[in-house]
Amino acid sequence: LIIQTSNFNLDNAGGTENILTATENGAVELYYDGSKKFETTSGGVKVTGNILADTANTRDIGSSSVPFNDAFLNGITMLDNKKIALGNSADLLIYHEGNHSYIQDAGTGSLILVGNNVTMQNAAQTENMFSATQDGSVDLYHNGTKKFETRSGGAAVFGHLELGDNDKVMLGDS
Repeated sequence: LIIQTSNFNLDNAGGTENILTATENGAVELYYDGSKKFETTSGGVKVTGNILADTANTRDIGSSSVPFNDAFLNGITMLDNKKIALGNSADLLIYHEGNHSYIQDAGTGSLILVGNNVTMQNAAQTENMFSATQDGSVDLYHNGTKKFETRSGGAAVFGHLELGDNDKVMLGDS
């Protein structure tokens, strides 16, 4: 069956709902229950609604030989023990295993956090645990209260410094 036209519409038997429309040099649109769900655009395709895998629930998007360049997402939800793997050999893993959450350097290098100010807070985000500032101090906290701070001339301890029975404090070069 060959249909030659510059504008093609396929409607339901009652003529009350679109099923498919196709326009020459324009969009192809697919409908579900009269609502547009898929359309081609000059830049690719547009999907309205969810994209669901079949019953196997696994599908790849892209491949190692034809990867996606960019993905603009509004959120990602993953089940326990499913990992976000970055790098050619899955060198960086981000995952939750049911009880604990991990950012894991699984490669041969180091895990490096980069920022002008790197801070770790408690789960409620009400207390600092440590803070490191570029060209400034590294601060350590206990129960939200600063206890140690590096300074340009050394370090400062807030509170008292405790040593064990056989521990020593050594001052000077010898």
